[in-house]
Amino acid sequence: MENKLEDKQMGFCPNSSAIDIIFIVRQNFEISHEHNIDLYNIFVDYTHAFDSVHRNKLIECLKKFYVIHTRARVKVNGNFTEEFIVKCGV
Repeated sequence: MENKLEDKQMGFCPNSSAIDIIFIVRQNFEISHEHNIDLYNIFVDYTHAFDSVHRNKLIECLKKFYVIHTRARVKVNGNFTEEFIVKCGV
């Protein structure tokens, strides 16, 4: 699995840490400054984001916009599975 993840996913892989990411971000800032390039960054902490979503409230809001069911398909080896109804998660 690890060979399928991009370097940007370091924080979620064994033997890597936030220090690696901080180094990369700092390098990006320094290089953009040296070359007078505008650099925009957004940092989002997803640690508890999905645990804090009230799914029932989300579904209630979606129904107001005529989105009745959350459906999904998963891509496996380049092919999509059959569509299924998502009953939990976001």
